[in-house]
Amino acid sequence: MKIWIKYLTGMFLGTVIALIFSNNYQPALKILSPAAEVFINIGRYCFYPLIFFSLTIAVHELLNNRHFLSIHWKSISALVISTFALTAVGIISTLLFSPDRIPILLEKKETLKLLTLKEHLMETFPANLFSVFNSGGDFILPVVFLAFLIGLNLNYDKSATKPVIQLFDSLNRIFYHINSFILEIMALGIIVFSAIMVFRISSIEHIALYKQLFIILLIDSVFLIALVFSNLLALCLIDLRFKAVPDKLSLPTLLLAFASFPYMDSFQNALILAGGFALLRITVSFFTQKEAMGEADIIIASIIGSFLGLKLGALAIYIAAVIALLVFVVLRKKDYELPFIPFLSAGLVLVYVFDGYFSSLLEQLYG
Repeated sequence: MKIWIKYLTGMFLGTVIALIFSNNYQPALKILSPAAEVFINIGRYCFYPLIFFSLTIAVHELLNNRHFLSIHWKSISALVISTFALTAVGIISTLLFSPDRIPILLEKKETLKLLTLKEHLMETFPANLFSVFNSGGDFILPVVFLAFLIGLNLNYDKSATKPVIQLFDSLNRIFYHINSFILEIMALGIIVFSAIMVFRISSIEHIALYKQLFIILLIDSVFLIALVFSNLLALCLIDLRFKAVPDKLSLPTLLLAFASFPYMDSFQNALILAGGFALLRITVSFFTQKEAMGEADIIIASIIGSFLGLKLGALAIYIAAVIALLVFVVLRKKDYELPFIPFLSAGLVLVYVFDGYFSSLLEQLYG
């Protein structure tokens, strides 16, 4: 099972746990907070060695392949362009809609200590170079700079540095393997992190003060929704043609769906439907001894939950299943693998466009 499915299932279970204890979450939060600290330390356990050895080898190989300057130039350009683009979107939205000022609410005063430039330099360049490996791990820049510096100097005499390069490359692979195992374990930590996040968001007071901000985000989301449906159309065509869809298109579509509805309920609904699909996929695959449904179907189910909520989302999936069954009966091709994404997308579009009708229909049926 791919790691993102495990993490998605963990987020689903954490959200469910938070919803179960939503009325009295303080005892659960006291239990989960120490567990979260343990999982954070587990996640950081081999992170610094991996960064050190992998960055050193990366710098060395970029220099060997003569891509060092071009890669850095492209990275810096992308960072600058994206920063200005997102800043422009925020400024334009604020100028167009002119929301009221949100008052500053401080229940207790907290002093945030920021490092000065001198303190940053002293942390980056300690008196003893080896003390970089003996720090608390809260400041990663010294390790990054040292790895960068070593990588730059591995080419000065290839016969002399070859053993060092082989050693660093081997350690890079070893720590990568260790971190891969830790990532598997962190799927359990995602359950804890998700539950704590839901608890903390649900405890936010004075949420009405952010109403105008939410309205602006909603208006900006219209553009993102158009992008989501455009990507869904592309996914449908790809799935019909190749019976598979690339994660490079499906996962950004999911992120766009989350950005279109940046509310906790929307996120919870997406996790619940995606988690339900993931559990269904695991169960059916276990009993049939073959892979049931595609991983991209889970992503589309999450998008449906984000857009429609639980009730209308379940109805959209039901409509998709009925249409797919009718098409399959009409085709009647033996061993034909019918792609499901086009039908899920059709169900989403139908319920999204006629949500008023379907909402009243559910109200009449179930009250």
